[in-house]
Amino acid sequence: MTKLGKLGACIAALLLVAGCSAKPVHAGSAARVGDTLIKQSEVTTQLTETMAQIQNAPATAQAPDAGTIGQKIVNRLIITDIVDRALEKLGQKVTESEVVKLRYSVYEQYGQDVVEQQLASGQGVPLSQIDAFFRTVLAQGYIGSAVLPKGTDQERSNATGQYLLQLASTLEVEVAPRYGTWDPSQLQAVGVDNKLSFAQQSAQ
Repeated sequence: MTKLGKLGACIAALLLVAGCSAKPVHAGSAARVGDTLIKQSEVTTQLTETMAQIQNAPATAQAPDAGTIGQKIVNRLIITDIVDRALEKLGQKVTESEVVKLRYSVYEQYGQDVVEQQLASGQGVPLSQIDAFFRTVLAQGYIGSAVLPKGTDQERSNATGQYLLQLASTLEVEVAPRYGTWDPSQLQAVGVDNKLSFAQQSAQ
């Protein structure tokens, strides 16, 4: 497996999303997690930045479409909200210096350009959101350590997933239809409409 493939597998293993709702999302919002609205404007801004970054990167494979990237952004913003709630509930904090240290460590191991390209195309993370992404990664580690302090890395990872799942089950999670249907069995929004063009996404 190439470095890029290993990094993609590593990142995918870190991300978890949970919760479900069949109710329509509020007008002007891409999603809702409990009492928190994820605004469409926020998703559109990140989508515009991410697609420009992908289009300007060296072509190594077929670029993902805007609909797929938009769904990834929404899923990431949902898990970020849930993780933040978990941190507060557990009395844990992630410092800026820890985020910077992790970012530099990952850049050094895989190469900055490779990491930024993988995060953009694989997770819908634009340059402006990289530190926020790494903060969420660190936060999930803190959650695992808090709920299972004596467990192995794998046990803590599993405990983190279960804790976020339980927390999310106490919240209503709504996703706008344009980003797919919330599927609790897969713990993410699925079935995005890939026919939506980038221009249509950006216009709203």
